[in-house]
Amino acid sequence: MLLGSLGPTRFNVGEIKQLVSFVANHAALARLGTDTGLFSVDPWCDRPPTYAVRNTAKERSVTLCTHDLVQILDNAETNLTPRLREDLRRYWSSEQVRSEYHQRTDDRVEIVFGLEAAHQLLTGCVDDDDFLGHLGARDAGQRVIAQTPIELHSATCVDRSPSGAKLQMAGAPDTLRPGELVTLLMTGEPQCRLGIVRWTQLTPKLDSVAGVQWLPDSCRPCGTAVVAGKRAVTPYFRSFLIPTAPSQGPWELIAPTRILKPGDHLHLITHEGEMNLSVTTVVDMTFHVSRFHTAP
Repeated sequence: MLLGSLGPTRFNVGEIKQLVSFVANHAALARLGTDTGLFSVDPWCDRPPTYAVRNTAKERSVTLCTHDLVQILDNAETNLTPRLREDLRRYWSSEQVRSEYHQRTDDRVEIVFGLEAAHQLLTGCVDDDDFLGHLGARDAGQRVIAQTPIELHSATCVDRSPSGAKLQMAGAPDTLRPGELVTLLMTGEPQCRLGIVRWTQLTPKLDSVAGVQWLPDSCRPCGTAVVAGKRAVTPYFRSFLIPTAPSQGPWELIAPTRILKPGDHLHLITHEGEMNLSVTTVVDMTFHVSRFHTAP
């Protein structure tokens, strides 16, 4: 029931394993049949729990309270990634409703899957030994497509908002997975949009539907190496830097998962020059990419 209340299609396989472990160890903290509870469970059907305020079968339902589960999310022993903690806190604390305007569309889009392919697209370079010299192509996303052998997938954008988009694709491509970084080429827009796939579903016709959360427009490709003093201890790898204004918090770095950790010192090469940063905290981690806060 607890897993059903979260909507498992929002998570990738690695995250679901974390959730199963968390629920198995802490399910006893959830309570059924209390006077108040965020969720309502109908024992006479096989549907997952619904928010109690939306329940249409109150006379035969029981409440499910998740308050005590939320209280232990910050316990270090839970071993949940920061994004999973925040997702559980959000879904198990209050009813989730849309907070922004969503525009229905029927626009054709082209999708590139993966951090490496996105980086290749935006730099115009598929050679891992030469990409550092191509970091100035960030504003030429449309132009470099014809110059790079990158696989494009067709989809339809059926819903857009300031924070993301809902896409529909024919079939169920293996590359469409929660937590994957994607690049979208939108009809009528000169620039690519970068985002993270947050959930996927299959339609009755076995087509795929996915929700993509936009990354900031300031996100740009860079090359990153872990350093010790002035010596690089890793090769330069493809990554994305998200610079922000001082009032908006620390700069962020997106990198392949399992390469960086808090405390690492980095040397970055961007189309604007070189810089040194340190990894401070993990913001988000999926099976495919990780997002970090950094400091000078």
